[in-house]
Order: sequence, then C-alpha cells, then structure tokens
Amino acid sequence: MTEILGLAPLWSPRMNLITLIQMLDLLDQLNQIGD
Repeated sequence: MTEILGLAPLWSPRMNLITLIQMLDLLDQLNQIGD
C-alpha cells in the first residue's frame, strides 16, 4: 500500500482519481464476498 501511495505524485490527477475509484470499487467487492 505504501508503494502505491509513493507513486501517486507521478500520476496525472485524472489517472490518480480513476485508480482510486477502481481501488475503492475492488475493496467494496471484496467486502461483499466477505459477507
């Protein structure tokens, strides 16, 4: 996780936002599987 945050400044703001949304969506799917 730290490595991802370390690379964040290298990404464009839009790409960073898209990646963040995808990560949150993935976490949400994992939480549903856990339930």
